Amino acid sequence: MKRDPKRQDRGASRFPAGIPAVVRWDDDEFTCEAENLSRSGAMLTGNLPEAGPHRIEVDFTSGAGDLNVTLSARVSRASFDDEGRQVRLAVEFEDVSDADREVFEMLISRVIEGVAPAALTSLPADASPQQLRAALESVPVAHRASLAARGTPREREVLLKDPDPLVLDGFARNPGLTPPEVRTLLRVRNLLPRTMQMMARDSRWISAEEFKILIACHPNTPYSLAERLVDTLSPAGREKAIRQPGLKPAIRLQIGRKSGKRG
Repeated sequence: MKRDPKRQDRGASRFPAGIPAVVRWDDDEFTCEAENLSRSGAMLTGNLPEAGPHRIEVDFTSGAGDLNVTLSARVSRASFDDEGRQVRLAVEFEDVSDADREVFEMLISRVIEGVAPAALTSLPADASPQQLRAALESVPVAHRASLAARGTPREREVLLKDPDPLVLDGFARNPGLTPPEVRTLLRVRNLLPRTMQMMARDSRWISAEEFKILIACHPNTPYSLAERLVDTLSPAGREKAIRQPGLKPAIRLQIGRKSGKRG
């Protein structure tokens, strides 16, 4: 059996799990762990035989022990872990019934909610762009957006670097956001127009002229909203706004005319 090759192409479609599993080979049972899961397969790690039948059955159990499902699977690859001690089996599920799939979907949802944040919070402070991208891609976009809306400071630190506008939209809704986080967020160019509209309704930010200027001058802020915000700025605020590169040209001209200057 070959030692574990770096198969990132296969692992990219799966997400971390770390839940108990039992492999059944004929009349033998082997306790192991589902290192990662997808809807089509899993990576199993444990004191497993180096060779065995091509087709097996695998019992999966939720961390809380309240969900259990047994799936038939085909062994697609066997290898050693990095230390050469435990066996890793890559398996692909076969002939999954509707009832079993329903339970497995519940198990996957439980795993995503409980484990996905660890893929992000375990990143080192000096994580490379490649490490950051791999960690983000291991968590579904919908869950990253949900996590961004309720995440802790450490989780937000990572998710603020997520380029997906849906995740940043969730980030903007987080009740724990700090002013420095908002300043950083409002400098991201690919925010959704709905994100700008939502932030303009948030009393935490719209009551401060600094953030009102940042929202009004963001390139993706709808024109009518930007115009309305600029109209509420103080004379000093309008002077600051006119110097911002993202301000709509027509609004810049309006400010210039009102102040007797050219934009």
